[in-house]
Amino acid sequence: MFAGRPTLSGRDGPGENLESQERMIRALATSLFSALLCLAASTPAPGDPVLRAGFVPVSPAAQLAARFTPLLDLLSAKTGQQFDFVTAPGFPVFMERTARGEYDLIWVPPHFARQASLETGYEPLAAGGKKVVGVFLARRDGPGAARNIRNKTLALVDPLALVSILVLSHLEDEGLRADRDYRVRYFQSHPSAIEAVRRGVADLAGVSDVHVEQELTAGRADLVEIARTMEAPGLVFLAHPRVPEPTRRLIRSALLSMGESPEGKSALDRAKTGSLVPISASDLKKMDKILQKMKSSPGR
Repeated sequence: MFAGRPTLSGRDGPGENLESQERMIRALATSLFSALLCLAASTPAPGDPVLRAGFVPVSPAAQLAARFTPLLDLLSAKTGQQFDFVTAPGFPVFMERTARGEYDLIWVPPHFARQASLETGYEPLAAGGKKVVGVFLARRDGPGAARNIRNKTLALVDPLALVSILVLSHLEDEGLRADRDYRVRYFQSHPSAIEAVRRGVADLAGVSDVHVEQELTAGRADLVEIARTMEAPGLVFLAHPRVPEPTRRLIRSALLSMGESPEGKSALDRAKTGSLVPISASDLKKMDKILQKMKSSPGR
């Protein structure tokens, strides 16, 4: 009586075949939709990739990761952005990778920040409120003052390091020149420079106050502080220009508000950065003199 869809009157009739085909099409469509959902869940959205955060190798990689991973984890929770912690086997390799733009974010001393800003266009996001200062360490039976270094051996980290530049500048102010009045030996990290003094390989070490604090926390009393350098601005977080501007703004805001929660304060304490404060490209211009010293320092 009615035209249109066939009736489902027989097991093997045309109505049964049509319904079977429709069920198969619905099943295939459902499977395809589910697969697409899974793919979307496992693939970062365009413009929202995992960002590589490069940390200057002031310590062995494991120690550096333990120091900064909590901060990155909290930054990820605050921004919804994923980060990968990465570092390099030494200062020159780190700076080469930075110049090639291999890092999306970097955490570096202010003279490195100035160089990265000038040469690669990295944009400063925030700076550590804790100043950088070099500390001279010696054995208890060693030189009683930094000026007594004549004809002795000084252990430093890489000549590119800000602390090394501060230490050498301090000695220059005392009228003492490397390779003329004393010898310099460079080591992979601050802990290894400290250990060189402990083993008698060097007479003094010029290292960051952060690592001296770690020595004191460990309860070691065989080395003593004999002098300190002038202070320099704190370490700087910067973003590569390819990071989208909205993402940069989001990360900057999250960093600057990090100290407002107990979790943030704990992460900053672990990172030993001090409270994070605003910084601009013009602020980094103050590092030009130190940047020049880095390029002319012994061992460069």
